[in-house]
Amino acid sequence: MVQLDLIDTTFMQPGNSCVLASYAIVGNYFTRISTHEIFKGYFGHFRLKYTMDELGSVYEKHFFSELESRRCNGYELITDLHNKSPEKAFTSCRFMFSAEFYRDSEPFLADFENILKNTESLLNITYVIPQENNCHSITVFYSTQGLAYRNTLEENIKKLGTLESIRDFGKLNDAVVYRRIAPDRSI
Repeated sequence: MVQLDLIDTTFMQPGNSCVLASYAIVGNYFTRISTHEIFKGYFGHFRLKYTMDELGSVYEKHFFSELESRRCNGYELITDLHNKSPEKAFTSCRFMFSAEFYRDSEPFLADFENILKNTESLLNITYVIPQENNCHSITVFYSTQGLAYRNTLEENIKKLGTLESIRDFGKLNDAVVYRRIAPDRSI
């Protein structure tokens, strides 16, 4: 179970950066490192140059190119950065919380809800947006108010939604469970 007041409700993802944005929400929760610093960690790891105005487009172009060259999906890439990147944002994150990747989330939904309810953990999961023939990443967690989610899209800014079940999102794809491993929020 998480502390609801520690979930960043103001950050809005730049461009199509939902995978890194969802990770940034998790990283901020566990470490208090700003979401912007986590984005800077991604750009630093890959030695990408950008201005604030082009942050989303530079990320998107690189991210999809990286997925293609590695033949992986977005959560696999982010999990790899979490586990191996020497960038300070990622090393700080991996000191505070673990990342467990699931290629297919459907068989584990009941397990995820149990983990979220009984440990200090957050879940990033992708769901299919049929009308756009695309997927989107969100962060799901359990608080004293029940099962909830944080969406980083502009129209959802400052909104924490509630859920009856993770299945409420419809067709689900991959997921990553993030669990606290260090007791202190500051490093």
